[in-house]
Amino acid sequence: MLIKIVSIALFCNLLLLSPFNSVSQNNSAPLTFSLKEAQDYAVENSYKSKVAELDISSTDAQRKQFYAIGLPQVNGTITYQNYIEMPTQLMPDFLTPAVSMILKQYGLIQTIPEIQTGETIPVQFGAKNNLTASATLSQLIFNGSFIFGLEGAKKLLEQSKIGKTKSDIDIKVSIAQTYYMVLIYKESIEIVDSILKTNTKTYNDTKAAYANGFIDKTDLDQTELMLEASKSSRDNIITSMILYSNLLKYQMGLDVNSEIILSSNLEDLLTSAFGSSLIDKPFDYNNHIDYIYLKTFDDLNNVKLKVDKSKYYPSLSCFLTTQENAQRTTINFFNGEEWYNTSVFGLGMSIPIWSSGDRGYQIKIDKINIDKIKVQLNSTSQGLQMQVINAKESLKNSTYQYKIAFKSTELSKNIYQKNIIKFEEGVATSNELNTSYNQYMENLKNYYNSILGVLNANITLNKALNIFN
Repeated sequence: MLIKIVSIALFCNLLLLSPFNSVSQNNSAPLTFSLKEAQDYAVENSYKSKVAELDISSTDAQRKQFYAIGLPQVNGTITYQNYIEMPTQLMPDFLTPAVSMILKQYGLIQTIPEIQTGETIPVQFGAKNNLTASATLSQLIFNGSFIFGLEGAKKLLEQSKIGKTKSDIDIKVSIAQTYYMVLIYKESIEIVDSILKTNTKTYNDTKAAYANGFIDKTDLDQTELMLEASKSSRDNIITSMILYSNLLKYQMGLDVNSEIILSSNLEDLLTSAFGSSLIDKPFDYNNHIDYIYLKTFDDLNNVKLKVDKSKYYPSLSCFLTTQENAQRTTINFFNGEEWYNTSVFGLGMSIPIWSSGDRGYQIKIDKINIDKIKVQLNSTSQGLQMQVINAKESLKNSTYQYKIAFKSTELSKNIYQKNIIKFEEGVATSNELNTSYNQYMENLKNYYNSILGVLNANITLNKALNIFN
C-alpha cells in the first residue's frame, strides 16, 4: 500500500513539475463536481474511457469488414500486351498438299509431292498490340468459416461493450478513492489551521513569559517544537491535497491546470456508507460484470471451435466474367475497329482433402482452451464470492475502527485543550503539553485513516456486489 501511495505521489509531482504547468495557465471559472458528477464526467471524458469507446468502434468496424466478405465482389482488370516477337506454334503441314492440289488443277505441276507423317510448319498468329478489359462478379455461396465467423464477430462486439462497462466501473472506483483523499486532506487543513492558531498563541504567550523571566528556556523550546510541527503538518497536508487534486483531474480527463471544487463532503459520504445496508445484500456471481466478461471468452472459444470444424466442409462460390479484347497492329485501340467480347459464368467448389493433421490439432487446441475457460469461470465464481465475504468483513471492521478512532480523537483533543489551559496557568509542564499534542495529532491521523477505511471498504463492497448507480 505504501509503495502504491508513493507511486501516486511521484506521478502527481511529475504533473506539478511539468513544463506545461508554467506555460499553460487556465483562467476559466472553477468547475464544481459532486462525487457522482465526477464519476459520470470521468466515464465520458477520461482517457481510459475514450480508449474503451474506440475499442468498441474498432471492433464494430472489424465486424462489418468481415460481413463484407460474404457480399458480392466486383473486380476489374486492364491488360496491355505488346509482342516484341510474336509467339510461334508448330502445326501439321496441311498447306503443302492443299497448295499442290490447286497448282495441279491449273496444270502448273504434274504430281503432288508426298508429305511425310509428323511433318510440321512454323506459324505465327495474333496481332502485335493487344488490350484486354475485363470485369468479374464473384459471390460466396457457402463457406462454413464465414458463417460461423459472423457469429464470432458479433460476440466480439458484445465483449467490447461489456469490457467498456467493466472499465466504467473501474473508473468510478478510482475516482471515488481519489475524491475521498482530496476531501480528507481538505478537512484536515481546516483542523490543522485551528491547531496552528492555538500553538502560535501558546508560543507567543510562552515567549513573553520567558522574556519576563517567569519560565525557563526548555518550556519555550517545547512550545516552539509544537508550533514548527503543526506548520510542517499543514504544509505536508496542503502538498498532498494538491497532488491528489491533480491526480483526480487527470483521472477525470480534465486539464491538470484547471481548477475544480468538490461539492460532496465527508459527513454526507459517511452517512451514505453507514446507511447503505450492503452487509445484508444478497449476491449472485452470475450477474457480476467480471464473470459476465469472462463468459464472453467462453462464447468466443466455442465459436472458434465451430469455425475450425467447418474447415472440413467444402466451400462453394460462383463468378461471372465479361471481357473485351482489342487486337491491333499499331497502338490505336479506339479507332472504331472491332472489340471482341468473351463472357463466362462458372461455379467453383473447394474441397478440403488432407491437411497433414493441422485442422485436427487446431480443434484439439480449441477444446483445451474451452476447458481452461471453464476452470477460470469456476475460479472466478469462487473468487467473487470470497471478495464479497471479505469486503463485508472489512466494512464491519472499518466501521468498528472508525467508532474507536472517533472516540479516541475526541478524548485526546480534550486532553490537549485542557493541558493548554493548565500550562498557561502553570499547572502542567511543557513536556505534558507536548505529549498531549503529539497524542492528539496521532489520534487525528488515525481518525482520518478510519474514515478513509470506511469509505474505501464501502466502495470495494459496492464493486464486489456489482452495485453502481
